[in-house]
Amino acid sequence: MSRLARLIALPGGQRRLLLAAMAALARAALQVWLVPFPRIAAQLGTMQPPQPVTPANEIEAEQARELRWAIAAVIHYTPLRPACLAQALAARNLCRARGLRWALHLGAAPGQPKGETHAWLDLGGVPITGYPLPADMVEVGCFAGRV
Repeated sequence: MSRLARLIALPGGQRRLLLAAMAALARAALQVWLVPFPRIAAQLGTMQPPQPVTPANEIEAEQARELRWAIAAVIHYTPLRPACLAQALAARNLCRARGLRWALHLGAAPGQPKGETHAWLDLGGVPITGYPLPADMVEVGCFAGRV
């Protein structure tokens, strides 16, 4: 079965979520490519030190898993290969559109020659993008919000 046929065969809600994820990833990839990080960070709010996680309830956890599936499917089945920051921004925008809380984490790997950085997003400790974390990654701060 072709990719298009599989997309058409999906239930309406999953098909809409997949298309929303595709649009969010494309927009976020362009944003990361065109907009300097300080402007992106300003749109996210105030960066906070790493915070303890308030666990997601079962409804939130299921929604987080659906978002993770949609973003992973778009990346797997399309030519889009957005960087970790673009993936996290796309997931954040999808969370915001659904009124879900989110936490976008930024980290660095100390001792790496090029100063490896990474961005990941979760909802109440349920991973959405950027997992598993690279070895030696240390969270330096996060942005969090709801709608």
